[in-house]
Amino acid sequence: MYKLGVDTGGTFTDIGLIDERTGQIAVTKVSSTPDNPALAVLEGIKKLLNLK
Repeated sequence: MYKLGVDTGGTFTDIGLIDERTGQIAVTKVSSTPDNPALAVLEGIKKLLNLK
């Protein structure tokens, strides 16, 4: 099971992902998108998963 944490801020959006089975943690930071914060969240998730 994975857990995802998100902190949307005015300048940056921070995203953390933890694999509860292995304890592996991945974090990233992307520019925030104030008009639609979901866009930054999706961008960060793609970045964590190495998707283009």
